[in-house]
Amino acid sequence: MKSESIFLRNQPKLQFIFNEKSFEIINDANKNDNGNYSYELLNSVELKKERTNWLISILSILIDFFTASGNGDFYREKKQLDIKHKKKHLTIVLRESDLIQAELITQKLKKELN
Repeated sequence: MKSESIFLRNQPKLQFIFNEKSFEIINDANKNDNGNYSYELLNSVELKKERTNWLISILSILIDFFTASGNGDFYREKKQLDIKHKKKHLTIVLRESDLIQAELITQKLKKELN
């Protein structure tokens, strides 16, 4: 298998490189994610889309109501790619990233789980 490269964004660079037995992540936004990861040690992959956390949002609004602080607001969880690997648990924030490519990466990694 030839290596295949998928870019999720250019600035800061976020790139996945798929090789025969492993995949590599290059993430200039968070250097801790960078590295080679074996498919054999991959546990799970999930693409989490942006969503409102209603519990925290309601608590924030209630606290604002009682304290009149003006800080109550809706709390949104960011879009992220969640990769559980035996080496480490990666949570890659997908700010200004191509979500279609993120879905493709998720499918490719899930295929390696089987």
